[in-house]
Amino acid sequence: MGGGGFAGGSGGAGAGGGDGNKMLDRGINTAIVLGASTYALTKLLTVDHDYWHGWTIFEILRYMPEHNWSAYEEALKTNPVLAKMMISGVVYSLGDWIAQCYEGKPIFEFDRARMFRSGLVGFTLHGSLSHYYYHFCEALFPFKDWWVVPAKVVFDQTAWSAIWNSIYFVVLGFLRLESPATISSELKSTFWPMLTCS
Repeated sequence: MGGGGFAGGSGGAGAGGGDGNKMLDRGINTAIVLGASTYALTKLLTVDHDYWHGWTIFEILRYMPEHNWSAYEEALKTNPVLAKMMISGVVYSLGDWIAQCYEGKPIFEFDRARMFRSGLVGFTLHGSLSHYYYHFCEALFPFKDWWVVPAKVVFDQTAWSAIWNSIYFVVLGFLRLESPATISSELKSTFWPMLTCS
C-alpha cells in the first residue's frame, strides 16, 4: 500500500471550483471522519454492554482490550474471510487518508473518491487474497524448523509483495478509468521501488 499507487487520483475534495464547493467537501469529509470515528469508538467501548450492570468505569476500561480481542478472534472463527476483508478495507481507507495528509492535504480536505477506491481494493481483494495466500504459504512451508519463519518472510516480501502490488496498481488504475497503457507505465515505474522498499 504505497504512496505511488495514489498518484493521479481525482475527484472528491478539491475537484470542484469555488469556495462553496470546497466548504461543502470539507463538511462532508468532516462528517465522514467524525461518523466513522464515533462508530468505531462506540463499538470498541461497548463490547461488553450486555454485562455492564453494576460495573464501574474502571472495570469497563480494564476488560475492554481483552474482550475486543476475544470478539475479533470469534469473528475470525465464524467468518475468517469477511473479517479479514473488513479489516483490510478499513486499513486501506485509513492508509490512503494518512498518505494524502502526508502529501500535504489538510486533514479534512482529502479526496474521498481516492480513499474509497483504495478501501474498495483493500476490502474486495486484499483481505480475501491474503487469507488464501497465507493458507498457501502454510502448505508450501509445512515444517517447524528454525529456517521456516525467515523463508516465509523472504517469500512474503518478494513473490507475494510483487504479485499484490501489481494487482493493487492495476485495479486502482481501472477504477480511475485509466487506459491500459497508463496503468502499465505506472506499474513499470513503481514496481521496483515498491518491491525494494518493503
